[in-house]
Amino acid sequence: DPSFMSTVQVPVDWDPAATAPHYEAWLLCSCPLQMDDLEEVAGTMLDPTRTPHKAAFLFGPSRSGKSTFLRLLQAIAGMDNRTAVTLHDLTRDRFAAANVYGKILNAAADLSSAHVDDLSVFKMMTGEDPVHGNRKYGAQFTFTNQALFAFSANELPTVSESSRAYAERIKPFQF
Repeated sequence: DPSFMSTVQVPVDWDPAATAPHYEAWLLCSCPLQMDDLEEVAGTMLDPTRTPHKAAFLFGPSRSGKSTFLRLLQAIAGMDNRTAVTLHDLTRDRFAAANVYGKILNAAADLSSAHVDDLSVFKMMTGEDPVHGNRKYGAQFTFTNQALFAFSANELPTVSESSRAYAERIKPFQF
């Protein structure tokens, strides 16, 4: 709608009267105790004027619906509005943060359970802090993240973070 200016367009038609009984039944079976919280966190990606302060961490056994939920988020966001940078990539790859620029969703499935040493970039990206973007063979730039981070794993990775800053930026969802 021209009255709502945005640089982001999602490939989904808005129908306020729409229902999704199959989806609701599936999610109720997959994540029964946290269904409402999961949808609330997921919905933050649809407001590109804000930085989502919570990252969704979906965990549980294989074939429990974690990746299916991430694929639903990716379909809603659309190809042009998503990326798949892992938490480990943000630590090890100095070019990784630039891939999140301009996106509304960063969803990575099957996150490694390997230990994560440095969470500084992740905390900046979920804390409305300016982030240094560096494109390989390209110009460097500064941006404020607007993407929802959503990860899935069988087991959550351990982190070397003694403050509450990391714990306050993640929302674990058991599938």
